[in-house]
Amino acid sequence: MSDFIELSSTLGAELASLNGDQRVAVTQKVSNVVRAGPGSGKTRTLVARVAYLLEVEIPRRQGVAAITYTRQAAREIDDRIGRLGLKDRHRLTCGTVHSWCMSAILRPYGPLVGFSVPLEGAVIDDNDGTWVRTLQGCFDDLGIPNNAQYERAAVTKIRRELAAGYSDERTRMVEAAELFDRKLTELGMFDFDSMISSALKIVSQHSSVGRLLASRYPWIVVDEYQDLGPVLHKLVLTLHERYGVHISAFGDPGGLFTSLI
Repeated sequence: MSDFIELSSTLGAELASLNGDQRVAVTQKVSNVVRAGPGSGKTRTLVARVAYLLEVEIPRRQGVAAITYTRQAAREIDDRIGRLGLKDRHRLTCGTVHSWCMSAILRPYGPLVGFSVPLEGAVIDDNDGTWVRTLQGCFDDLGIPNNAQYERAAVTKIRRELAAGYSDERTRMVEAAELFDRKLTELGMFDFDSMISSALKIVSQHSSVGRLLASRYPWIVVDEYQDLGPVLHKLVLTLHERYGVHISAFGDPGGLFTSLI
Protein backbone atom coordinates (compact mmCIF):
# COMPACT_ATOMS: atom_id res chain seq x y z
CA MET A 1 0.00 0.00 0.00
CA SER A 2 1.12 3.54 -0.67
CA ASP A 3 2.11 5.85 2.15
CA PHE A 4 -0.54 8.25 0.82
CA ILE A 5 -3.69 7.13 2.61
CA GLU A 6 -5.61 10.34 3.21
CA LEU A 7 -8.42 10.90 0.74
CA SER A 8 -8.69 14.22 -1.02
CA SER A 9 -11.81 16.16 -0.11
CA THR A 10 -13.20 15.71 -3.63
CA LEU A 11 -12.76 11.95 -3.66
CA GLY A 12 -14.01 11.69 -0.09
CA ALA A 13 -17.18 13.52 -1.08
CA GLU A 14 -17.58 11.28 -4.13
CA LEU A 15 -17.29 8.13 -2.01
CA ALA A 16 -19.79 9.50 0.49
CA SER A 17 -22.31 10.03 -2.31
CA LEU A 18 -22.12 6.43 -3.54
CA ASN A 19 -24.42 3.70 -2.29
CA GLY A 20 -23.08 0.87 -0.15
CA ASP A 21 -22.47 -1.63 -2.96
CA GLN A 22 -20.72 0.99 -5.08
CA ARG A 23 -18.50 2.01 -2.17
CA VAL A 24 -17.49 -1.61 -1.56
CA ALA A 25 -16.59 -2.00 -5.25
CA VAL A 26 -14.46 1.16 -5.12
CA THR A 27 -12.53 0.39 -1.94
CA GLN A 28 -11.78 -3.33 -2.25
CA LYS A 29 -8.08 -4.12 -1.91
CA VAL A 30 -8.22 -7.20 -4.15
CA SER A 31 -9.12 -7.88 -7.77
CA ASN A 32 -12.85 -7.63 -8.36
CA VAL A 33 -15.60 -7.92 -10.93
CA VAL A 34 -18.46 -5.42 -11.04
CA ARG A 35 -21.55 -6.60 -12.93
CA ALA A 36 -24.18 -3.95 -13.49
CA GLY A 37 -26.64 -2.95 -16.16
CA PRO A 38 -27.15 0.39 -17.91
CA GLY A 39 -28.16 3.29 -15.67
CA SER A 40 -26.74 1.71 -12.51
CA GLY A 41 -23.87 4.16 -12.01
CA LYS A 42 -21.28 1.71 -13.32
CA THR A 43 -19.09 4.34 -15.00
CA ARG A 44 -19.22 6.58 -11.95
CA THR A 45 -18.12 3.65 -9.79
CA LEU A 46 -15.32 2.78 -12.21
CA VAL A 47 -14.01 6.35 -12.15
CA ALA A 48 -14.09 6.44 -8.36
CA ARG A 49 -12.29 3.07 -8.32
CA VAL A 50 -9.47 4.42 -10.50
CA ALA A 51 -9.14 7.55 -8.37
CA TYR A 52 -9.15 5.53 -5.15
CA LEU A 53 -6.47 3.14 -6.40
CA LEU A 54 -4.22 6.03 -7.39
CA GLU A 55 -4.72 7.96 -4.18
CA VAL A 56 -4.66 5.09 -1.70
CA GLU A 57 -3.46 1.74 -2.96
CA ILE A 58 -0.71 2.31 -5.51
CA PRO A 59 2.75 3.73 -4.74
CA ARG A 60 3.54 7.05 -6.40
CA ARG A 61 6.05 5.52 -8.81
CA GLN A 62 3.36 3.25 -10.30
CA GLY A 63 0.07 3.77 -12.08
CA VAL A 64 -3.23 2.41 -13.37
CA ALA A 65 -4.18 1.38 -16.89
CA ALA A 66 -7.88 2.06 -17.59
CA ILE A 67 -8.83 0.11 -20.71
CA THR A 68 -12.03 0.87 -22.60
CA TYR A 69 -13.87 -0.38 -25.65
CA THR A 70 -14.19 2.97 -27.47
CA ARG A 71 -12.36 6.27 -27.67
CA GLN A 72 -15.51 8.03 -26.51
CA ALA A 73 -15.57 5.94 -23.32
CA ALA A 74 -11.87 6.64 -22.73
CA ARG A 75 -12.45 10.39 -23.07
CA GLU A 76 -15.43 10.24 -20.71
CA ILE A 77 -13.45 8.39 -18.04
CA ASP A 78 -10.51 10.74 -18.40
CA ASP A 79 -12.78 13.79 -18.18
CA ARG A 80 -14.52 12.47 -15.08
CA ILE A 81 -11.19 11.71 -13.42
CA GLY A 82 -10.18 15.30 -14.15
CA ARG A 83 -13.32 16.63 -12.50
CA LEU A 84 -12.40 14.71 -9.35
CA GLY A 85 -9.24 16.83 -9.17
CA LEU A 86 -6.91 13.83 -9.05
CA LYS A 87 -3.29 14.72 -8.51
CA ASP A 88 -0.53 13.01 -10.51
CA ARG A 89 -2.80 12.25 -13.45
CA HIS A 90 0.27 11.27 -15.45
CA ARG A 91 0.10 8.00 -13.48
CA LEU A 92 -3.15 7.15 -15.30
CA THR A 93 -3.07 5.62 -18.78
CA CYS A 94 -6.59 5.70 -20.20
CA GLY A 95 -7.41 4.49 -23.69
CA THR A 96 -8.86 1.78 -25.88
CA VAL A 97 -7.48 -1.72 -25.72
CA HIS A 98 -5.78 -1.19 -29.06
CA SER A 99 -4.10 2.07 -28.05
CA TRP A 100 -2.96 0.50 -24.78
CA CYS A 101 -1.50 -2.55 -26.50
CA MET A 102 0.29 -0.22 -28.90
CA SER A 103 1.61 2.33 -26.40
CA ALA A 104 2.30 0.04 -23.42
CA ILE A 105 3.46 -3.18 -25.08
CA LEU A 106 4.11 -3.14 -28.84
CA ARG A 107 6.03 0.11 -29.26
CA PRO A 108 8.20 0.02 -26.11
CA TYR A 109 8.94 -3.71 -26.04
CA GLY A 110 8.25 -5.18 -29.48
CA PRO A 111 11.56 -4.09 -31.08
CA LEU A 112 13.49 -5.32 -28.03
CA VAL A 113 12.15 -8.87 -28.34
CA GLY A 114 12.04 -9.19 -32.12
CA PHE A 115 8.40 -8.34 -32.83
CA SER A 116 7.35 -6.01 -35.62
CA VAL A 117 5.68 -2.76 -34.64
CA PRO A 118 2.94 -1.08 -36.72
CA LEU A 119 4.27 1.86 -38.70
CA GLU A 120 2.28 4.96 -39.54
CA GLY A 121 -0.53 3.96 -41.89
CA ALA A 122 0.14 0.24 -41.47
CA VAL A 123 -2.99 -0.50 -39.40
CA ILE A 124 -6.01 -1.55 -41.46
CA ASP A 125 -9.38 -3.08 -40.70
CA ASP A 126 -11.52 -5.69 -42.41
CA ASN A 127 -13.27 -3.05 -44.50
CA ASP A 128 -9.99 -2.07 -46.12
CA GLY A 129 -9.40 -3.31 -49.66
CA THR A 130 -5.93 -4.58 -48.77
CA TRP A 131 -7.38 -6.68 -45.93
CA VAL A 132 -10.00 -8.30 -48.18
CA ARG A 133 -7.59 -8.86 -51.09
CA THR A 134 -5.05 -10.46 -48.77
CA LEU A 135 -7.65 -12.85 -47.39
CA GLN A 136 -8.88 -13.64 -50.90
CA GLY A 137 -5.28 -14.43 -51.87
CA CYS A 138 -5.09 -16.90 -48.98
CA PHE A 139 -8.29 -18.59 -50.15
CA ASP A 140 -6.98 -18.76 -53.70
CA ASP A 141 -3.61 -20.19 -52.61
CA LEU A 142 -5.34 -22.93 -50.64
CA GLY A 143 -7.95 -23.70 -53.30
CA ILE A 144 -10.84 -22.48 -51.13
CA PRO A 145 -13.66 -21.26 -53.42
CA ASN A 146 -15.16 -18.85 -50.85
CA ASN A 147 -15.50 -15.10 -51.42
CA ALA A 148 -13.39 -13.27 -48.81
CA GLN A 149 -15.86 -10.38 -48.69
CA TYR A 150 -18.43 -12.67 -47.06
CA GLU A 151 -16.05 -14.58 -44.79
CA ARG A 152 -14.58 -11.69 -42.82
CA ALA A 153 -16.51 -12.37 -39.62
CA ALA A 154 -15.85 -16.12 -39.73
CA VAL A 155 -12.10 -15.68 -40.27
CA THR A 156 -11.90 -13.03 -37.54
CA LYS A 157 -13.58 -15.41 -35.09
CA ILE A 158 -11.14 -18.19 -35.97
CA ARG A 159 -8.13 -15.89 -35.64
CA ARG A 160 -9.25 -14.77 -32.18
CA GLU A 161 -9.81 -18.33 -31.00
CA LEU A 162 -6.39 -19.38 -32.31
CA ALA A 163 -4.62 -16.40 -30.73
CA ALA A 164 -6.27 -17.07 -27.37
CA GLY A 165 -5.46 -20.81 -27.54
CA TYR A 166 -9.13 -21.78 -27.41
CA SER A 167 -9.11 -23.97 -30.52
CA ASP A 168 -6.88 -26.67 -31.98
CA GLU A 169 -9.27 -27.61 -34.76
CA ARG A 170 -7.65 -28.15 -38.18
CA THR A 171 -9.82 -27.10 -41.11
CA ARG A 172 -9.19 -25.33 -44.40
CA MET A 173 -10.56 -22.12 -42.90
CA VAL A 174 -8.15 -22.43 -39.99
CA GLU A 175 -5.31 -22.84 -42.48
CA ALA A 176 -6.53 -19.74 -44.30
CA ALA A 177 -6.66 -17.75 -41.07
CA GLU A 178 -3.11 -18.78 -40.17
CA LEU A 179 -1.85 -17.97 -43.66
CA PHE A 180 -3.62 -14.61 -43.51
CA ASP A 181 -1.78 -13.68 -40.31
CA ARG A 182 1.54 -14.66 -41.88
CA LYS A 183 0.82 -12.61 -45.00
CA LEU A 184 -0.12 -9.55 -42.94
CA THR A 185 3.24 -9.85 -41.20
CA GLU A 186 5.06 -10.20 -44.52
CA LEU A 187 3.33 -7.05 -45.78
CA GLY A 188 4.26 -5.18 -42.62
CA MET A 189 0.55 -4.63 -41.94
CA PHE A 190 -1.47 -4.94 -38.76
CA ASP A 191 -5.18 -4.98 -38.12
CA PHE A 192 -6.81 -4.41 -34.75
CA ASP A 193 -6.90 -8.12 -33.94
CA SER A 194 -3.23 -8.66 -34.73
CA MET A 195 -2.29 -5.74 -32.47
CA ILE A 196 -3.87 -7.50 -29.48
CA SER A 197 -2.63 -10.96 -30.42
CA SER A 198 0.94 -9.64 -30.87
CA ALA A 199 0.75 -7.98 -27.45
CA LEU A 200 -0.40 -11.30 -25.97
CA LYS A 201 2.48 -13.17 -27.63
CA ILE A 202 5.02 -10.70 -26.28
CA VAL A 203 3.69 -10.94 -22.72
CA SER A 204 3.32 -14.74 -22.89
CA GLN A 205 6.70 -15.47 -24.43
CA HIS A 206 8.83 -12.88 -22.63
CA SER A 207 8.49 -12.89 -18.86
CA SER A 208 10.75 -9.86 -18.54
CA VAL A 209 8.15 -7.80 -20.40
CA GLY A 210 5.35 -9.15 -18.21
CA ARG A 211 7.27 -8.22 -15.07
CA LEU A 212 7.98 -4.72 -16.37
CA LEU A 213 4.29 -4.22 -17.19
CA ALA A 214 3.28 -5.45 -13.75
CA SER A 215 5.74 -3.03 -12.17
CA ARG A 216 4.37 -0.11 -14.14
CA TYR A 217 0.69 -1.09 -13.90
CA PRO A 218 0.00 -3.10 -10.72
CA TRP A 219 -3.70 -2.48 -11.41
CA ILE A 220 -5.64 -2.65 -14.67
CA VAL A 221 -9.26 -1.46 -14.76
CA VAL A 222 -11.31 -2.68 -17.73
CA ASP A 223 -14.57 -1.10 -18.88
CA GLU A 224 -17.27 -3.08 -20.77
CA TYR A 225 -15.27 -6.26 -20.27
CA GLN A 226 -17.89 -8.46 -21.88
CA ASP A 227 -17.32 -6.73 -25.25
CA LEU A 228 -13.55 -7.02 -25.44
CA GLY A 229 -13.17 -10.58 -26.72
CA PRO A 230 -11.16 -13.72 -26.00
CA VAL A 231 -7.68 -12.39 -26.84
CA LEU A 232 -7.87 -9.47 -24.43
CA HIS A 233 -9.36 -11.87 -21.89
CA LYS A 234 -6.33 -14.14 -22.28
CA LEU A 235 -3.99 -11.15 -22.03
CA VAL A 236 -5.68 -10.02 -18.81
CA LEU A 237 -5.57 -13.54 -17.35
CA THR A 238 -1.88 -13.85 -18.23
CA LEU A 239 -1.02 -10.58 -16.53
CA HIS A 240 -3.15 -11.49 -13.52
CA GLU A 241 -2.17 -15.13 -13.03
CA ARG A 242 1.45 -15.09 -14.16
CA TYR A 243 2.62 -11.64 -13.15
CA GLY A 244 0.34 -10.69 -10.27
CA VAL A 245 -1.40 -7.70 -11.85
CA HIS A 246 -4.65 -6.88 -10.04
CA ILE A 247 -7.76 -6.51 -12.18
CA SER A 248 -10.99 -4.57 -11.76
CA ALA A 249 -13.42 -5.61 -14.49
CA PHE A 250 -16.63 -3.66 -15.09
CA GLY A 251 -19.43 -4.68 -17.43
CA ASP A 252 -22.83 -6.16 -18.03
CA PRO A 253 -23.65 -9.55 -16.47
CA GLY A 254 -22.52 -12.68 -18.27
CA GLY A 255 -19.90 -13.11 -20.97
CA LEU A 256 -16.32 -13.88 -19.98
CA PHE A 257 -16.76 -12.81 -16.38
CA THR A 258 -17.41 -16.32 -15.17
CA SER A 259 -13.77 -17.31 -15.68
CA LEU A 260 -12.04 -14.02 -14.94
CA ILE A 261 -11.10 -14.02 -11.26
